[in-house]
Amino acid sequence: MERRKFLIGAGGTAIGASALVGSGAFSFVRAERDLDVEVVNDKDAYLGLEATSEYASGTGDGQLELDWASDNGEGGKGLNENADSRFDDVFKIINQGTNDARISFHDTEGEVGYDSPGATWYYSSDGGWEDNEVNDDPVLEPGDSIYIHVIFRLTEYDEDDLPEHLGIVAEEP
Repeated sequence: MERRKFLIGAGGTAIGASALVGSGAFSFVRAERDLDVEVVNDKDAYLGLEATSEYASGTGDGQLELDWASDNGEGGKGLNENADSRFDDVFKIINQGTNDARISFHDTEGEVGYDSPGATWYYSSDGGWEDNEVNDDPVLEPGDSIYIHVIFRLTEYDEDDLPEHLGIVAEEP
């Protein structure tokens, strides 16, 4: 009888050990799947960028471009020296994706934020200056949008202090 108990115990231990070793774990898998990606212009992308002023426009490839340096057709070609200039409703950011998105601004070094040397970026939900916000990264739910406004502060800063690039970052909150 003791021999049976030993064999049953040994068999149970072997089954338990094989369950631990053969648990279905793997060290490598390679699987190929179809991938469907479409690259669209800024207006139609998940993070939509839409021009709402004469200072914002789409480039030939559909990317939003901001321009205060070109002839505007009325003789104006830029900002005033030693003056602060405010521009309302320059462009619009629309969350056309399926997740909430926290929006922030950065230059190529990741330094701009909403308040950078020479320029401050504001936003509002309805357009217009009245309900503007700054220094707060807004969270846009799917379908939400904000209008972006800017003040160039050339009474405190020089032209060389103005940012040359603006990065718009959308990330999960």
